[in-house]
Amino acid sequence: MAAALLCVALVLSASPGSAAATGFAPPVAQAATRPAVAILIDGLCSALSPGSSVPGSFAQADGIAARLEAAGWPASSILAFSYAGGSIDAGGNWVPNAYTCDDTRLNGIAHDAATLDGMIGQWLARHPGTDVDLVGYSLGGLVALAYLAQLADVDGWALPSDGRIGAVVTLDAPLGGLPFVDQLCAISPGSCGGPPLPGTTSLGDMSHVWGTSSGYPAGGTRSAEQLFGGTRTNQALATDAAQDHGIATLTIGNMRDWAYDPTETDAGPLSFRDTQWLVGQAATPAGGTVSWARVIDSGPATCPTNAGPDAALLCNHPLVLTDPAVEQAILDVFAGLAPSLTPSCPPGLGNCLAAPPRQAVSIASAIAAGVVSSGGTFRTSLLTVPKGGRATVRFTLSPALAGAHLEIWTRTQSGTYRRLTSRVADSHGVVRYYTGAVTAWTALQARFGGDGADLPAVSAARVVTIR
Repeated sequence: MAAALLCVALVLSASPGSAAATGFAPPVAQAATRPAVAILIDGLCSALSPGSSVPGSFAQADGIAARLEAAGWPASSILAFSYAGGSIDAGGNWVPNAYTCDDTRLNGIAHDAATLDGMIGQWLARHPGTDVDLVGYSLGGLVALAYLAQLADVDGWALPSDGRIGAVVTLDAPLGGLPFVDQLCAISPGSCGGPPLPGTTSLGDMSHVWGTSSGYPAGGTRSAEQLFGGTRTNQALATDAAQDHGIATLTIGNMRDWAYDPTETDAGPLSFRDTQWLVGQAATPAGGTVSWARVIDSGPATCPTNAGPDAALLCNHPLVLTDPAVEQAILDVFAGLAPSLTPSCPPGLGNCLAAPPRQAVSIASAIAAGVVSSGGTFRTSLLTVPKGGRATVRFTLSPALAGAHLEIWTRTQSGTYRRLTSRVADSHGVVRYYTGAVTAWTALQARFGGDGADLPAVSAARVVTIR
């Protein structure tokens, strides 16, 4: 894809709490506790010159690196990832090796994730007890997500020398891979750095990731973990990272990024903007780390064509790197705060974060007495059970939504709804929830997990009462 399309920033920051902490204080506040570092990773067909300390995609005067420094990050804690590796010098500083466009193309994404893993391992060996946050732009976002798979499948979620991962942020990243890579590279060979190459390459891996599944959003339903032999979807990987390992995620995409919508319209199968985001999920009922999803709407509605196909494909793609709302969201997530969320944003202006569009989905519901794992007689009206009896509520989506996370909500006859727990839809798109002992009038319903104002779909309530 476009040169910028496949760039990443990985940012490492500090956490005052345990591995399951819900957030992390800014680096300045942590000076007396744990140190923090930020790694910035550029993308496809980027290059890093000898002696460079900030990748080009992050070096703008109003860009992410400058915003981090303005927020209190020392320049020495903002590190440049190199696709060719690097080393720690005698003074304890990270020195990235210079790399060229081909270094971003010729190796697979699992190789790049392993290179990042080696970089972090070197840093922690010299600077133990460091907290690590990751921010990935474009291809780099997929590398950042693949690094989570590396942690899960190769490293057992363990970092050496008391290191911790705090947050993973991806920006305009092809998290769900890319369709029709051959055609896109034929249209825009400069953006791809040339035609796709045989064997395991970053472009070939993006095509593979796209083919691992289907469904919406592509960023959540596909599986980067399959590059490591795993089976989890990206959504499940992020959920496990958050709930079990205290790693927050934030995925941000641009609704007007024509790299993912090359016809400059919402052209059905030719538009794959949803590869840029997962589904935002609220905190667990007991609290804990969360997954956020946001979009910006930034850039012109019509991109220039007289400059050639490469320029048109890159149109609007880099805008996420200098968007003030995006930069603030990164700082917020590093600090353990929710990024801002606006119900709707003015078209084309940017500097405003909304929830990603959600497909219209209905949730059917039915209820039965006792434990019913399959079959049984379910009702769609009020159910009466003996005091202390139990009920099973069946919520039905569609097979296309297998693996989707549903939240189960409940209320008493005089109370308001509160969230109980969450469940994952089975291969048929069905969730069954078995209640505890019912001692009073109880209503239950299911909702799609969301992080606030994106108004997730809600099932009809099913009521169980006692006799």
